[in-house]
Amino acid sequence: MDFKNCPCSGKNLAKLVRPSLLALLKEHSMHGYELAAEIKKHGWCGEDTPDLSGIYRILNDCEKSGQVVSHWDTPEHGGAKKVYSITKEGEKCLDQWNKTLEIYLVQLSGLHSFISKSC
Repeated sequence: MDFKNCPCSGKNLAKLVRPSLLALLKEHSMHGYELAAEIKKHGWCGEDTPDLSGIYRILNDCEKSGQVVSHWDTPEHGGAKKVYSITKEGEKCLDQWNKTLEIYLVQLSGLHSFISKSC
């Protein structure tokens, strides 16, 4: 069996992209390509390149829910880029993600210990 695309490979952690984006935007405003590069740099998608369409979909969802705002940056040279910034609502969401991830860590540690005994 090819485990490359199996959920057991860990590639299906798409829900963790949202807190990644919010955390990066808390550092400073960025455009989508810059966010994707930062996610890749930190290794949050493993060796894969983050899916840009997914990143923009999540950014649009975050904008609709008031967690981020955007504006167009139109430099003298080069094309216009949509730049995203986190809002107070986004910071509250990120704080909740922090609490949720702490719970996940405990749960995953317990599950990992149990599975390790089986292998």
